[in-house]
Amino acid sequence: MSWAAKDVARYLSGYPGKKDDLAANLNLRFYKNEIQSYPQGDYIDEIHKDWFGHYELLEGHHGYIQWLFPIREKGMNSYSQELQLFEAKAIAEDPKLTKRLIKSYRLMLDFYGMELACETTGLVRRKKNENWKE
Repeated sequence: MSWAAKDVARYLSGYPGKKDDLAANLNLRFYKNEIQSYPQGDYIDEIHKDWFGHYELLEGHHGYIQWLFPIREKGMNSYSQELQLFEAKAIAEDPKLTKRLIKSYRLMLDFYGMELACETTGLVRRKKNENWKE
């Protein structure tokens, strides 16, 4: 099995054997708007307000991705933290934090030229744009 296939299998199986570090709560604190992303980041509410539609900023600065969408393994941003299961649960159970997650999703969909058509179903569609021609 290739390295990529093993990585995907580990992800899909929920990272078997991986234990939560209860002291590691940076993702939760970021989604609570208590700390800034790092490096060269901002508070999540400011990112949603000030970065939306600023495609050059989003393209040139990649450190925010692992703060907006943390996963259970270390990524390219050495300042970000692996997502802990207790953090994911807290974000999912808090309507204010879930709303922030959806705003993060909308920000990235917009960057990719897409939009969330329905929050209930998760339906995504190409964003209407006067520059796009069929």
